[in-house]
Amino acid sequence: MSLTPAWRELRPHKVQSQLWRTTARFPVVVAGRQSGKTELARRRLVLALQERKPWPDPRYFLGFPTYRQAEFVAMEKVEALIPKDWLVKDGFNKSKLTFKTIFGSTLHLVGMDKPHRIEGQEFDGGVLDEMSDQRPDGYTRTILPMLTARSGWCWRIGKPKRAGIGAAKFREAYELGLKPNDIGVKSFTWKSDTVQ
Repeated sequence: MSLTPAWRELRPHKVQSQLWRTTARFPVVVAGRQSGKTELARRRLVLALQERKPWPDPRYFLGFPTYRQAEFVAMEKVEALIPKDWLVKDGFNKSKLTFKTIFGSTLHLVGMDKPHRIEGQEFDGGVLDEMSDQRPDGYTRTILPMLTARSGWCWRIGKPKRAGIGAAKFREAYELGLKPNDIGVKSFTWKSDTVQ
């Protein structure tokens, strides 16, 4: 199965390559606008869709501060990355923002403004984007419990901001990942002018 034309060649710099290869469960990425962090995250999620798991229904998520952002910012770009032959018949559900694959996996695009919409499920991995604008308790109260049973992973990514509802918590997470820790948090950063 081949990838789509949206998989244009990237030229990642050293830190982006380290992020791509990290075995940390909970990477925290702070980088500026147009720096490549979201593109890397989308690709990581799409490639995860074909990974074999001990269970038949791997689940992944891409979360934004609001449902509207998930629809407006991510839907078309994620759809362009997923080869059509990876999807089951009618595998893209535009009203639910889900992609169901022939591998049994599903990718959910979600808004963290209403996290209860995804609560109660177990996830294998995911990405939370625009963390400075996400509700500060969404990660700990909603996402972490859903990753526990399957030892799932989560990239938290965003621009560095002083303001924003989740800016302080995002900064705390980044600072934690700069130090050795035994909970799988590792931080990565690069300037926005280092385009891949």
